[in-house]
Amino acid sequence: MNKELFEMKKYVEYLKIGFKTSIEYKSYILGALITPAFMGFFFYFIWSYIYDVRYTAAIEEGIFTGAFSNFTIGGFTFEEMLVYLLIGLLFSVVRSTQVSEEISEKIRSGDISIFLCRPVSFIKSIVFQSFGAKIINLSVFGFLLVAMTFVLQLPTPPLTILMIFLLYAVCMIIFDIFLYVMIGGLSFWFVEIWGIRASIEQVLWILSGRVLPLTLFPQIMQTILVFTPFLYLEFTFASLYLGKLTVFEALRAMGIFTLWITLMGVGTWYLYKKGFEKVSSFGG
Repeated sequence: MNKELFEMKKYVEYLKIGFKTSIEYKSYILGALITPAFMGFFFYFIWSYIYDVRYTAAIEEGIFTGAFSNFTIGGFTFEEMLVYLLIGLLFSVVRSTQVSEEISEKIRSGDISIFLCRPVSFIKSIVFQSFGAKIINLSVFGFLLVAMTFVLQLPTPPLTILMIFLLYAVCMIIFDIFLYVMIGGLSFWFVEIWGIRASIEQVLWILSGRVLPLTLFPQIMQTILVFTPFLYLEFTFASLYLGKLTVFEALRAMGIFTLWITLMGVGTWYLYKKGFEKVSSFGG
């Protein structure tokens, strides 16, 4: 037990390092908020126009006879659609895109070989440090979400759903960290990874529902996405807060998402195992 506690203390120190680093770079948080704010205004004008046109057409064709506030597209009212998109934008504050570049630089410079001599796991140290760096960002995200809920007078989710939502946010961060740690690890085999990272981010931008609810996708694509981790990212995360999921559905999504995170963790471990073997074989 004492050995396990000692091991954990080593990685807690990495978490503290990440937290202290995030405090030093306050401008990064402010900069990360500018894009969501700009995109928020853009989405507001675009979707207000889309809803207005679709609502007018539905009224004229007799398809819909209710009030505008009850009119839905893809199962979302205009207010819900706006909140859905804003949640995805605000969560960009806690993304770990810089992790892949930091790892890539360590591999290219050869500094990665230092970890072969250290009594710590490189992956665990990076994960804990990255998570520590996101504590402040996650707090900012929570504050902005509460403020948005208050300003737009949205109904507060039930306590059970809210607790699951908070746990889901932690899972989102862990998944995101593993993703960019894996991308960074590709530098063992590729000189530059920015193209790979950009391609993956573009795929995530669309298939995770960050820019468009997955309910607007063709049914066949929705069926396929059920068997991928994409469905359980921004789409499920925002739907959970908006009350689109029951407690059972939320727990089921949490279980499946946890499974994907576990698979990502195993994949990351295997990738770095092979990467370190490659470094060792060249005398690194």
